[in-house]
Amino acid sequence: MTLEETYYEINRILGNSVEPLEPVRLVETYRRYLKPESVRVVLLAESHVFTSDEDRRIRISRCRRRSSQLVV
Repeated sequence: MTLEETYYEINRILGNSVEPLEPVRLVETYRRYLKPESVRVVLLAESHVFTSDEDRRIRISRCRRRSSQLVV
């Protein structure tokens, strides 16, 4: 089942109370980008926050790391 098919099936079950598809696609993009080639440790955690259309329109500058500091 594709991401979109899964989304629409969940939407059918839960009704219109689910997030728009765009944030779901964005999270999947992040997940694939951050996924390591090999896994040494698996940490299972549950965390979800509703992302509104307004929140998704916020733009931040790219970040780069310098030693232990995060530089914006």
